[in-house]
Amino acid sequence: MRRMAPLLISSVSLSLCSLCFLCALCVLSRLIPALWSISSGAFVVQNSLRADGEGAGPLNRPGGACQYARAMIRRYLVFLLVVFLAACETPVVTQTLPELTYGHLSKFTLDVAGIDVKAKYAPPMKAPNVDHLFPTPPGKALRRWAADRLTAGGRRGTARFLIIDAAVTETALKLDKSFTGAFTKQQSRRYDATVEVSLEILDDKGFRKGFANARVSRSRTLREDASINDRERMWFDLTEALMRDFNAELEKNIRQYLGGYLM
Repeated sequence: MRRMAPLLISSVSLSLCSLCFLCALCVLSRLIPALWSISSGAFVVQNSLRADGEGAGPLNRPGGACQYARAMIRRYLVFLLVVFLAACETPVVTQTLPELTYGHLSKFTLDVAGIDVKAKYAPPMKAPNVDHLFPTPPGKALRRWAADRLTAGGRRGTARFLIIDAAVTETALKLDKSFTGAFTKQQSRRYDATVEVSLEILDDKGFRKGFANARVSRSRTLREDASINDRERMWFDLTEALMRDFNAELEKNIRQYLGGYLM
């Protein structure tokens, strides 16, 4: 069905363009006689007079008929332009990206009474940070990882999943402005992503008894001719790769440093 969607949209667009062409022919069929009449001086428009025969309408004044004709022609041309732009504009196909989940991976059952997910990192929501614009921000992916992979199986204590960093920054790259550079598609943006998490085991009084950290980074570049869909797909791929590295790193450290709390 997804493969047929672009074909269907293209067919609809072609039909609209055909309709636009027919409208253009219709408008031109009315414009050409009007223009011919004006050029030959034979264009005369009669305006109704009052019943008593006094006075004349604006079209009977000198030059009134020509002014009326020009106004009508301008309306037809504006109508034609609007129809053409509306019917022949290429539609943007919005892509649907999958959701990042980790339920297919085995769970870590910890000897605690509960799991507490907290974020020390708060997105700045302004340049150079762009993580808040991602289809799946790294912070959201980290929360989903904790929900899918961590579970409590004990009676006391808490496992705190603390998000320390989940930033993505955008950097403009220098482009080659030379003659040869004008004929190449260059990388114009670089995106640097970092996530850092600390998984801590706390006793009933809130004192830390053990912890495991994970910090990973990834970078990607984007070509200057990339579309919005290209950029969002690249952002999604960056988050997916970043989370894959994070998963491997934290899983290794949990087994190494928190093995005594696994059930």
